[in-house]
Amino acid sequence: MSLTKDEQKVLAAKTAVDTLIDEGRIFSGMKIGLGTGSTAMPAVKRISERMKDGTLHDIKAVATSFQTTLACEDLGIPVYSMNDRVINGKLDLAIDGADEVGPGNQRL
Repeated sequence: MSLTKDEQKVLAAKTAVDTLIDEGRIFSGMKIGLGTGSTAMPAVKRISERMKDGTLHDIKAVATSFQTTLACEDLGIPVYSMNDRVINGKLDLAIDGADEVGPGNQRL
């Protein structure tokens, strides 16, 4: 059985977020930049799911678009601006999609 493109994006997002949590690279209290679009939105949703299941708490998001801001608000992820004192102009991590990856791109 092959997965649709959308199913692949959801699987990639869940795997990426869960792996980053397992590796201690996403953890409670972080200030996270959240990207936009069909490849980033499943990761936003997965972060919300992990907040709801108690794995993550006190996540502070900076959204890259109005679309992501609305999604975060709907999913219960607090959104701030980069200028907000809570964020203080610095993020711990930023997550965005990658519709294409070519030779020379490296995994972080």
